[in-house]
Amino acid sequence: MKVGIILIALAMLSGCAAKNTFQMYETIGKENYPAVSLIVNDGYVYSDTTCHQYGCTTYVDNTSLFALKALRKNDLFERVDINNAHAEYKILMKFSRHNSDSDGMAFAKLMLSAVTLFLFPVSHDYTYKSEFTIVHMDKVIGKYTYDRKSEEVSFLFKEPQSNKQNAVDSIISNLMHDVKENQIFRSSSSQILSENTL
Repeated sequence: MKVGIILIALAMLSGCAAKNTFQMYETIGKENYPAVSLIVNDGYVYSDTTCHQYGCTTYVDNTSLFALKALRKNDLFERVDINNAHAEYKILMKFSRHNSDSDGMAFAKLMLSAVTLFLFPVSHDYTYKSEFTIVHMDKVIGKYTYDRKSEEVSFLFKEPQSNKQNAVDSIISNLMHDVKENQIFRSSSSQILSENTL
């Protein structure tokens, strides 16, 4: 009997530990892009504080932090700022997560998690969507849209934003790959040089 319970618990925990594997894009060759400012969801950061009998917990959406770290890790830009509306180059990112379950199913899963105090793993299907607008001196020089489908498990002992971080890392690597392929920053700087020489 005890062995059966232990095996079930181990199976549930191994399922929770499994991460989504999103495609990562490699940027080959060193590029030197100018300083850029990242603005995610118009600079708005969602946060929520829930209080109960034994204390309060605060949830802060880390999307902008994940995207900022991913851009800086690429080491392609002279500098990456956050929410600098006066920067010469800006990357505007609109990021959202959509639940693929029906409203009734999503509510049922939420109730199951609440009743079991999140001790029972519950699976969810989400789609992360990102829209990027790259701007130079208030002129749009590039637009890109990406999405990632994600199968996630909500569980008490699992980091709630780990799958979101994996999705953001994949999306940023995809963006950097496409920016290099389309020579967005290079064509923009060469256009400025030609305008200055006229």
